[in-house]
Amino acid sequence: MKPILPGYQIGELIGEGVCGQVWAAKDSKGEAVAVRTMSSLSVNLDLVKEVGNRLQGVAVEGHGPVPIFLQALDRKPAMEVTSLNADVVEGKLVPRNLQSRLTDYLGTSEAESVVRCLARALSTLHHYQVVHGNLKPANVFVSEEGRIQVADYGLGWMPGIDFIGFSDALLYMAPEQLLDPSGFYREAGYRWDVFAFGVLAYRLLEGKFPRCHSSFEDVAPAVGVLHKEGVEADFAEIAEGLSQEKIQPWEGQHDDALKGIVERCLSLDPKERFRDMVELCEVWERETLITRHAAEIDFVGKKLQRGRRLKRILSGGLAASIIVGAASGSGWWMREEELARKVTQANESKDAAELSAEKALAAKAQADKARDSAQKSSDSFESKTKRLSKSQSLLLNWALSEGGDELPIL
Repeated sequence: MKPILPGYQIGELIGEGVCGQVWAAKDSKGEAVAVRTMSSLSVNLDLVKEVGNRLQGVAVEGHGPVPIFLQALDRKPAMEVTSLNADVVEGKLVPRNLQSRLTDYLGTSEAESVVRCLARALSTLHHYQVVHGNLKPANVFVSEEGRIQVADYGLGWMPGIDFIGFSDALLYMAPEQLLDPSGFYREAGYRWDVFAFGVLAYRLLEGKFPRCHSSFEDVAPAVGVLHKEGVEADFAEIAEGLSQEKIQPWEGQHDDALKGIVERCLSLDPKERFRDMVELCEVWERETLITRHAAEIDFVGKKLQRGRRLKRILSGGLAASIIVGAASGSGWWMREEELARKVTQANESKDAAELSAEKALAAKAQADKARDSAQKSSDSFESKTKRLSKSQSLLLNWALSEGGDELPIL
């Protein structure tokens, strides 16, 4: 039965799951919105109200939660009004979420971009102290501006739930959430979201579930289908299956930092995961910067090597002959490796000749210095000899003038 909400014109049913139904609607201004009705047996309305209070008045410009415009939780059924992310396809509204376009992303080159945006959306949610707890492709939307937005947060298998049927959200849940959802109140929910993000990220990147792929693929809804009927929800069995399997080996080409982050998310021990998605994004950003800087350094290093090599080629005598040979059409058949080897040999010979010339110049300078020193010594000796001869002459003249009979024989 179509719900009634004062001030809103309810249109067609566009989605249905274990927690309720989603209807297309228009508000009093004629703007398109979505109206969700919630089952009191499958939804903790107190928790939904708390989530709404934490996000009230929050305007998120980037990736984040689907905004809540109104909560009417005291009505029968309880309702919530949010933004509408849907497209008209063949006259019918189709939700603009990952579930409706899974084949566009599973194992494709666009997957990593979606994973990164999803991480930021969940990080925004955790920043405002809101746990999602119900992550799956059908709850990840793309806004008209291209932003990733997450919906149905605080719903699903949460504490205080009396009954819940099968939902593919169970295929993304951490084992401890499957076994005991009351851990939410001990802030374990943030690590639940980290695990669920790891499962969805791995599936988007590799095109398969990281654990229990065969059994999970059998019960997961087909592309474009929001809910699969006729599947029993055995929480304990799912948790047991997860605990018995290792993460499947990576097959796609992904950088080591991304693979390490996803594997840490998928740890069966909650303490080994990231504390929350805020920490995950900080680590990812740091790892990305480190990888980017390493790549830039490698690029610059290679560019410098090419520059030096080109400089050697252009400055060597061999380059002239190569250019002349090229002009005559006789040199370009040589391979680059042979060309580089010959250029290197020519420059080595040139360097050796320059070194020998430098040594010869140094030896010449040393010889000139020794010669100058010897010449100075010779000049000094000659000067002293002349002074001594002059002194002897003066002494002899003095002796003769004084009558040198008693003077010693010279």
